[in-house]
Amino acid sequence: MNVKFGKWTGQINAIVIAHYVIAVLHLGLVFFVDAYWNYSKELSLTYFMQIAGEADASEVNALAAEVFEQMSWMPVLLTGVIVVFSILFALNGAFLARGRAFARVNTIVLGVFLLLSFPIGTPAGVWFIYVMVQREVADAFKAAELERRAAY
Repeated sequence: MNVKFGKWTGQINAIVIAHYVIAVLHLGLVFFVDAYWNYSKELSLTYFMQIAGEADASEVNALAAEVFEQMSWMPVLLTGVIVVFSILFALNGAFLARGRAFARVNTIVLGVFLLLSFPIGTPAGVWFIYVMVQREVADAFKAAELERRAAY
């Protein structure tokens, strides 16, 4: 199917590529989750020790170790969220490249999530949303969807 986006064709193609790049970058973050968790644990222990002073050091250390032991599910959850978003970006990029109308809406939603990824994700999210809400882009996706449905 040859979807025509007019002057927005280059932008749509760039957004498709950006989806794949974001998916790969997210997968790369998985390798840092465990290191970040351990760093946070050590930083928290140091902070707690400074607050408690030397007198209660062993008690604070035992309490902090217990808290982090109970939160051992956090790195697994974070890894899962990262992998899910990576898959969502990759799949949406593929559907966007095929001119699927729902992929345009998904791109807007993913753009909103990217707004929270300051500083790099914020301009990317604004860009995704700006391009996808253009009337010419929306009409092109609707036309592509109608053409696809008529072919079946």
